[in-house]
Amino acid sequence: MSSITQKSSTCLGGLRQKPTEYPSSFMDHFNEEMSQIKDLTPLEALHILVFGLKIEPFTISLVRLPSEKINELQKRVRYYIIMEEIIVAK
Repeated sequence: MSSITQKSSTCLGGLRQKPTEYPSSFMDHFNEEMSQIKDLTPLEALHILVFGLKIEPFTISLVRLPSEKINELQKRVRYYIIMEEIIVAK
């Protein structure tokens, strides 16, 4: 009989945004990994996310104004990604 190992939040702890990686790419990877972790609380996800992101104004805003709901956090991330893509496109 084979056993299936459930991923834990420690799997996310090793994710880091690369210096040249766009936030959208990092978030896609983060969300994919996060979706495979059962019982991850929004607060845990926020803490892990903040440690994985490059230090930028967005990261600082997450620390200053944390979201308690994962959908609010994802909304803020999407907004930031759109803003960064607009700036890069100019």
